[in-house]
Amino acid sequence: MNPESLSTLANPKVALDAILNELITLSQAIDPDQLNQAAGLLEERYRHHQKVFLAGAGRSGLVASLFANRLVHLGFSVFRTGEVTAGPIEKDDLLIIVSGSGKTTTLLELARKAISVGARLLVITLNESSPLSKSAAIRIVLPGTTRLMQENSFSSIQPVGSCFEQLAFLACETLVVVLQQRLHLSDEDLLSRHANLE
Repeated sequence: MNPESLSTLANPKVALDAILNELITLSQAIDPDQLNQAAGLLEERYRHHQKVFLAGAGRSGLVASLFANRLVHLGFSVFRTGEVTAGPIEKDDLLIIVSGSGKTTTLLELARKAISVGARLLVITLNESSPLSKSAAIRIVLPGTTRLMQENSFSSIQPVGSCFEQLAFLACETLVVVLQQRLHLSDEDLLSRHANLE
């Protein structure tokens, strides 16, 4: 984007439209087969009463927490790694990691432990060649850049990492919509599982 265009981003409406246009353009690069595979993996966990664990660092961790919240509403047995109430991961459970770079040391260790007990790994990332991505049973590869991957050819008007985090959130919300339909859950079913100690 040229300097003159950048100066117009001081206008909130222009900035909002530009962000939405970025997301619409980038979302076209998301492979629907990967989303379908991820939905299938989650549906299996639901039908077999297996646990789902979610992990991520920084802002990606917030996306993981938001997804965990929606999975609770759908009726999954869900744990956020690192929380004192999280139980042990076991064979055939699922660990979902949201990581743009796919290189975060602590997340790599979580993945290693999960795989060692026979759990499945789903990774939401933009780095298809990362160690984390390569160890996943299923991956959702998103376009964008992160703090650790700025050599990517995509240039955003937003701070580094924002597009990935937004697309990761939208991918997770897509899975929620798909799963709600596949599991034949009504909005009332989801509302019945909302927190009431707020």
